[in-house]
Amino acid sequence: NKDDPEAQMVVAAYYENGKGGLKRNSTRVVEWQTKAADLNYPPAQVTLARRYINGSSVSRDYEKAMNLLKSAIEEKYPDAYYYLAEMYERGRGTKKDKATALKFYWQAKQLGMEAATAKIQRLD
Repeated sequence: NKDDPEAQMVVAAYYENGKGGLKRNSTRVVEWQTKAADLNYPPAQVTLARRYINGSSVSRDYEKAMNLLKSAIEEKYPDAYYYLAEMYERGRGTKKDKATALKFYWQAKQLGMEAATAKIQRLD
């Protein structure tokens, strides 16, 4: 369904893992993840952002990654805060900014992302 981002992510996963009679196809994976992200579905936005951060099946593009993460933050999606914090911590697509990284790690932790705790302890 063109308006069901969860279903689109399932199709993407099928292409990624070669399930449901579909052959593995990274181009189709990104295509379906993009469709879901375009519908403002935070899990898709974060998944796609991570692809752009790592250059996984797409060209590395920190600006696109940051825009996707900022969109997911509007929905208070904890993973988005976490990965945006990492971008600020490492200076990916922006200058390194420890204070901003800490702020986003704290927000991720407050929304239940325990992995942010270790990052906070290390940076604080």
